[in-house]
Amino acid sequence: MRDSHWIVSTLLPQYGITSVFASTHGAHALASAAVGLDMDGETVRQARIGLGGVAYRPWRSPEAEAVLVGKPLDEATAKAAADAAFAGAVTHGGNDFKPELGRRTLVRALLQAQSLPVSEAS
Repeated sequence: MRDSHWIVSTLLPQYGITSVFASTHGAHALASAAVGLDMDGETVRQARIGLGGVAYRPWRSPEAEAVLVGKPLDEATAKAAADAAFAGAVTHGGNDFKPELGRRTLVRALLQAQSLPVSEAS
């Protein structure tokens, strides 16, 4: 990962939640994804996904969240969620690359969040 790419993660083990924010291209992201996951082992119980940098404003993607719920989180499921998030993307010539960049950023954030350890609350 280059210096202009970064991932920030937050673990909230008392709630069983892992969240990740992934950004490409530093402070003014060309694409960013904020992911919150509530996992039951390998299976997603709940997901919250926010996307930024690829449209005129950040947005939440309930379509992508729905793809994840009740399924094990692996690369195929992450890609299916990313496809759902950007299914209706409209580009305008100079930003034709953004949906694909957004998909890749979301997949990376999901897989990074899934790989972070979360201990059970005591």
